[in-house]
Order: sequence, then structure tokens, then C-alpha cells
Amino acid sequence: LLSISMRVLMKKALLVIDFIHGIAKTGTCATYLAEHPDVIKNTNLLIQTFRKQHWPIFFVRLAFNENYDDMPIYLPTAESIKTNHKFI
Repeated sequence: LLSISMRVLMKKALLVIDFIHGIAKTGTCATYLAEHPDVIKNTNLLIQTFRKQHWPIFFVRLAFNENYDDMPIYLPTAESIKTNHKFI
């Protein structure tokens, strides 16, 4: 009975977090991703595989409204984000 319950709970899903131009190409991860191009390649392969299998994919992206009044007040990079008009 336990093994059946565990199989029901063990579903596949792909969670892709902050895989956007503002972070991956010009933001905080740009240097790392330039040095490790397989990260983007492998992520795209995972996305293709999940789509072919009709498994769920969830894309999560950091974003704020135009006034940035929904940004956490103690975010260390807040001023840089506002100055460079990122994540809106």
C-alpha cells in the first residue's frame, strides 16, 4: 500500500526559475553562464523532453511593478534594480 501511495505522490514536474535575459545574459548569472554554456543547453533539452512527454513545466520569474513598490525593502540589490529598470 505504501509503495502505491508513494508512486501517486512521485509525479514529474520541471521548475525553471529566473531563466530570463535580465539574469542569464546581463544580470547576476551572466558570468557563470558564459563560463558554463551547458547549463542553458541542458535546460533547453529538459524543457523539450518534458514537452514531448506532456509533463508539467513551471516557469518562475522575478518581476516587480513599474513603481517597484512591491519590492522587498531589504533587498540588497534594490537600488541597482531600480536604477537599471530591471524586472518590470
